[in-house]
Amino acid sequence: MKLQLLLLALALLIEPVHLNRIRAIDANSRVIKKPNGQMKAEFLGSVSCPLNIVWCVQLLYMEEDNYIHEVVKQLPFICSYGSRTLTNYVGLDYYGTDSLIFDDAFEPRVSLYHDCSKNNQTYRYDHKHWRQAHHINCSSYDYDFNLLELGEAVDLDDSRNKPWTQRNRTKTYDMPAPWGRWPAKFPTDYCVKMNSK
Repeated sequence: MKLQLLLLALALLIEPVHLNRIRAIDANSRVIKKPNGQMKAEFLGSVSCPLNIVWCVQLLYMEEDNYIHEVVKQLPFICSYGSRTLTNYVGLDYYGTDSLIFDDAFEPRVSLYHDCSKNNQTYRYDHKHWRQAHHINCSSYDYDFNLLELGEAVDLDDSRNKPWTQRNRTKTYDMPAPWGRWPAKFPTDYCVKMNSK
């Protein structure tokens, strides 16, 4: 009898799951099949610094969760000189970054570290984009940030601080992909066609 009461209490604590979702979940809690383009996103982003200095930026595309924010893509650490604008284009798949049971929409976020400041201070800035529901096929996001002391001043730990201290502040670096890449048209036809299906 005690065991039955315990099982009943546990059953009441478990959140009910829709039957269609149960069929879609395999043993690893991943969805077996999704519609073409579901939970895909493309980003066209630009960052610039108006100061006449060598400045650097580290940019991460993230998915914001209730507890742990997942890094979906980390762009290469890059430095530039003066008011040169750095542009990047990325297409990302956010599918599987959220629990199907508790939160099936995803919240794209751009997080970046930069040192565009008069006193060589490092800053962290987080920019949240609008949520994309699980039934939307493809979304397009763009941003253009003037980095001059944008965000909150931070002291980096040793693992994050290494590229900032080892760089040569008298020269800039080549632009590794996806930096320096952008489509002829944004939103791209590839993303728009996914939404028309």
